[in-house]
Amino acid sequence: MTPSSSASAQAYLNVRDLRITAGEKILVGGLSFTAEKGRVTGMVGESGSGKSLTCQTIMGLPPRGLSVSGDVLLNGVAMPLEPKNAVLAHGSRGRQVAMIMQNPISCFNPVCTIKTHFRETLAAHHKSRLDNTRQRWRSSLVQVGFENPDAILPLYPFQMSGGMLQRVMIALALALDVDFLLADEATTDLDAVSQRRVLDLVASLVHDRDLGVLLITHDLSVIAHLADDVLVMREGVLVERGNVHAVFNRPCHPYTISLLEAHYRLYGIDMEASCN
Repeated sequence: MTPSSSASAQAYLNVRDLRITAGEKILVGGLSFTAEKGRVTGMVGESGSGKSLTCQTIMGLPPRGLSVSGDVLLNGVAMPLEPKNAVLAHGSRGRQVAMIMQNPISCFNPVCTIKTHFRETLAAHHKSRLDNTRQRWRSSLVQVGFENPDAILPLYPFQMSGGMLQRVMIALALALDVDFLLADEATTDLDAVSQRRVLDLVASLVHDRDLGVLLITHDLSVIAHLADDVLVMREGVLVERGNVHAVFNRPCHPYTISLLEAHYRLYGIDMEASCN
């Protein structure tokens, strides 16, 4: 985790009054927050609290049939939110932000090699031919921990583990030179060793490349390990925000307190003793 630098920091992601509804049902109600480069912003809350829906909308890919309003700014530039503009929105965002998700195998074409995924991903985001080189692919794969990238490029997704595919997804983002990463439950389906490897990788990229990360998870252990700042969601509403140490040690909202109590109880830890 990086030290706070509020005096010099500038929000890269700025979400203002985001509202998502399905008919008369409010799914996300008036959500506003910022996230900076070089820091990990964690978003927590139980299933159905609006975390993943917020992430999809930030990427310009809200599910069909929903009404969306508000503002999403990336590096000061407003992005379109309407579902009908999803393809356009994703294209413009994709040069600045990338997303990794819970089930990586679903994000890969099973009949295409990793090499093909690199070639088509860079082409889709309008990188020049000079940028779309094997050396660029190799470099990004080495950065995510593949010591022999030439052995990875010919593989098909089904030949790789979940943890390996998560690292390939991050490598694709690095190849695009994005400034910000959305991680939506990115380690939930991984075993403990793979989970730790991916989290350590994200932490190193934040430190070494000044990458900004919005980390969406229900796992408070992941937040404690990686996040600098925390957003707590409940039923589509942001109920608490703050520095990770302040939220864990001095939670204010009753819902945050209940989440932490459940977390500490799961691991047999006395919450009051832990916070003192």
